[in-house]
Amino acid sequence: MKIRIGEEFYDLDSAVAHPTLNNVKYLARASRGTGIPAVTPKTMQNLFIELGEQSQTPEFDATEFFSDPDRLANLQGVVFLARRAVGEDVTFEDSGDFDMTDFSFEDDEPVDEVEAPKDESGDAPL
Repeated sequence: MKIRIGEEFYDLDSAVAHPTLNNVKYLARASRGTGIPAVTPKTMQNLFIELGEQSQTPEFDATEFFSDPDRLANLQGVVFLARRAVGEDVTFEDSGDFDMTDFSFEDDEPVDEVEAPKDESGDAPL
């Protein structure tokens, strides 16, 4: 899974599952001053679990889901780690400075499907 911000794509797995210790410490310190609980790898993981569960319901509304300040801070933490993972020198505060219409979650590139074996005549799959 990737996140897209404008024309840039960031790998979520490497950013969130494998952050550096310094980035995690910085993120916890920087987010603590926002008036919400500190953003940590665990709170970001919980965000994705909650998003996965709720997005499966017919009444799911992404705008409503991300209107919660804790969720927004955790989403910003994800963006912060993703941008830092590729070497961008960005602060937590500045990491979310983009137009939300330029943001999306993107699936990884689809894997090429293997063609089914054909029968001897070459006309139909086995």
